[in-house]
Amino acid sequence: MAKLEPLGSFLGIPRPHTFVEPEDPSVDRGRKLKELVWDKVPKHLVGQQLNQRYAPLVTRFDWGSSWILLGETGAGKSTACVHLVRELLRRGKLNGGKDFDLAKSIFWARSDAITRAGGGDDDEAGKLLHRAEWSKLMVLDDLATPSKTLLGIIQQRYDRGLPIVATCGAMTRGLLTEIVGGEAVKRWILECGKARKGQVLMSEEAKRLDDIERAEKESKTQRVKQIGRRP
Repeated sequence: MAKLEPLGSFLGIPRPHTFVEPEDPSVDRGRKLKELVWDKVPKHLVGQQLNQRYAPLVTRFDWGSSWILLGETGAGKSTACVHLVRELLRRGKLNGGKDFDLAKSIFWARSDAITRAGGGDDDEAGKLLHRAEWSKLMVLDDLATPSKTLLGIIQQRYDRGLPIVATCGAMTRGLLTEIVGGEAVKRWILECGKARKGQVLMSEEAKRLDDIERAEKESKTQRVKQIGRRP
């Protein structure tokens, strides 16, 4: 009598001691997010402590509003952006779905890199500019006086309701306005995103200087009003 082949073997099912659990889908999502986003983050910033002045960026970011981080060099502006990106990638890896689709579209770039890409005509420059225009979130590091190319990117993102998180070395709102070239450009950046209402976060020193600037501006306004009331 012929010996029957075990049923499990016939169906191609491995024996229990050789059974391999299917890979958790989050592992594959994690690999993709690392390749697409995390590997582009400046590695010297990874592992740095979050300055609590910038913590609301991480805890309150909602994909609908833009943020500008002001402060001196070393205050932790870019580090705060790393903490934000890591948290968004964590959600994308664990939750999948919409969180994953949003996370994989995060784009990190320095403002001078976008300016250089505007003067190039190769494929890499084109890809960089395309991502700057269309990514669900652009982290714009070290914002300086915008070039024509960068202004175009900001305008496109404003029109499409796509948020920006920008860092800038300006120490007051007034200096930020001067650096970016006027109130209109500052408004474009802050009002990128569907909420059309952005947030400005400052280091402790920047907040101190900004308070002085605002007090001086208010005092000047009051003096002008008093002069206007004189007979």
